Amino acid sequence: MDEDVKIWKERYLKENIARREVEEKLKRKTADLRERTLKLFELEKLNEANEDDQVQQSEDYFKMLYDSNPLSLLIYDPANFRVLDINQTAIEKYGYTRKEFLKMKIHQLHDKSNWEALERDVENIINDSEFEPYKEWNHLTKEGEEIRVEISACTIPFGGKQARLVQITDVTEKRKLQEYLQRSDEKYQKIIENIELGLLEVDLDDRITKVYPKFSELTGYHPNELVGLVASEVLDSDSEVDIENEIANRREGKSGVYEVKIKKKNGEFAWVLVSGTPVFNEDNEIVGTIRIHVDISERKDMEQDLIESKLIAEQNAAIKEEFLARMSHEMRTPLNGIVGLNYLLRDTTLNDAQLNYLDSIKKSSDHLLNIINDILDFSKLEAGKLEVDSIPFDLVAIIDQAKSALMYNAESKGIYFKTNLAPELSDSYLGDPFRLYQIILNLCTNAVKFTEKGGLLVKIGVNEEPNGVHAISIDFTDTGIGIPENKIGDLFKSFSQTDIGTARKYGGTGLGLSIAKQLAEAMDGSLELVKSMPGKGSTFRLHLQLPVYHEEQKPIQPIEEVEFEFEEGIKILLVDDNEMNRMMARAILQRKKFDIHEAENGLEAIQRVKENDYELILMDIMMPEMDGYEATRAIRNDLGSNMPIIALTANAIKGDDKKCRDAGMQGYLSKPYSPNQLYQAIFEQISNSGN
Repeated sequence: MDEDVKIWKERYLKENIARREVEEKLKRKTADLRERTLKLFELEKLNEANEDDQVQQSEDYFKMLYDSNPLSLLIYDPANFRVLDINQTAIEKYGYTRKEFLKMKIHQLHDKSNWEALERDVENIINDSEFEPYKEWNHLTKEGEEIRVEISACTIPFGGKQARLVQITDVTEKRKLQEYLQRSDEKYQKIIENIELGLLEVDLDDRITKVYPKFSELTGYHPNELVGLVASEVLDSDSEVDIENEIANRREGKSGVYEVKIKKKNGEFAWVLVSGTPVFNEDNEIVGTIRIHVDISERKDMEQDLIESKLIAEQNAAIKEEFLARMSHEMRTPLNGIVGLNYLLRDTTLNDAQLNYLDSIKKSSDHLLNIINDILDFSKLEAGKLEVDSIPFDLVAIIDQAKSALMYNAESKGIYFKTNLAPELSDSYLGDPFRLYQIILNLCTNAVKFTEKGGLLVKIGVNEEPNGVHAISIDFTDTGIGIPENKIGDLFKSFSQTDIGTARKYGGTGLGLSIAKQLAEAMDGSLELVKSMPGKGSTFRLHLQLPVYHEEQKPIQPIEEVEFEFEEGIKILLVDDNEMNRMMARAILQRKKFDIHEAENGLEAIQRVKENDYELILMDIMMPEMDGYEATRAIRNDLGSNMPIIALTANAIKGDDKKCRDAGMQGYLSKPYSPNQLYQAIFEQISNSGN
């Protein structure tokens, strides 16, 4: 609709300009011809006054001007309406010969219906030498064509008697143009009056000069109530638009679009989109502005609803994230104690039965940790907050790590776990090894879990592509229970398992494959089911495009159990509100003969730091009185200490590591952790601090 209005305005302005140009041209032409004709009359008078030897010369000159005049000229006798003379222009215009004209009465140039009016007009002639005002007639040519002409006449002496000199101007095209422009004006006026846009015209002082119907409907004001008033004072409500600046722009000939809130007659408000365009007069001077108002109240309401919905969504997301953080904390905290105590018990003297019990505890805790991780990963993927790294890694090492993690389970079930690796595999690729390991471990875990006989074969194929990229395909083929055909469509859906019996027998959340597929897609890869047959097994295929890493930098390897050595008596402050977590961490740290001090919340931690010099702090995050973030900021800002602080958090929510570092912590370790992971985190910080 805005584009139609713009086209209309441009066309309307062009037609007005064209009309003015035609009229100016005709005025100039008519004035010129009138001046020439008057000169003829002056020459005629001169002929009467001069001597006889000059008369013939003047008559010849008059005749030359008369015949060469570009206007049609005709002389007739007003007594009998006979044509006395005609110039060449009139002969060409009407199509009669000179002889034919000299035998005619002027009536023959008119339709019979006009003869009576013509005779009355001639009877009222003023007998002087001044041209009378123009009068329009419809004339007929010899061929019967009707032309519109302007007639102006005066009385002149001719052949010893008074005759009438008629100046004829063809205005047929002019009238057609005027009629066309009038029709255009009427058409566009109707368009303006019926267009679904509120139009308003104002002068340079923002005073309303014209109100169109749709604007009246929009505001509820009758046009007579608005004309003469200042638009901005009557209509504009509080808004961020600088109306004075907009008015100034129109005075400078600039168009503009802006949104403003207007007040209706009934006191209600409406948001409108205003398109303001300068209005020019015939001299191309700016005389005001035409404003087009589009009611955007519904759009504004929708925008407000969206803002409120977005705010609610953000609040819900924050509540959800806080809930997940608390759930993670509440689940990981006791799980951290179970895992830690498992590690500690393994260092004691145990018989075979006790070792088997510990193995069962470890399997259960690992299974519980996988469920927690699945739920957290699903939440991150659902929120679009999962980030993918691009670092060097060894793909073969990841496969071996997954195989080592599941080999015990496979052997205890009496099934095989084999790998078939393409020789073209590079030693190092760029990607996210941790997410890739998560996918591979998930698929391998499922295969081992759902296979009772036979086993699992992991086969890796490689195709080299341009720009140093390898197209990797990893097939996971098992001989397990397979997937019924009617369940394949739901395979990658969240919380979906093949049937209730499977869920009860094998456990799990039903999130694993959904998360694995989304992780693959986040890495610009894909995961698909190639084939499956109930009772025969299944084959899943993971596709990845991995750049080959050529630098000498050593790829990141999985964490190995390294024996860390520390100086005896390193003073460490352990801050945690959970007694079991402190007991477990204390037992692990005492193995390396650290000097352990403890605090149950952030306030106690600050007091301990005031009283002692520590070489490192292990800081929990969620604690009563004062949490780990506040305590760390106080230690950094209020106490001015720069000692290393490692976060030991059970949250494990996306962004927690950044929050910890922003608060001033140097390290981050998610619970549950192994003794070796804790030793490595401490070793890195102490080494970096120069101790």
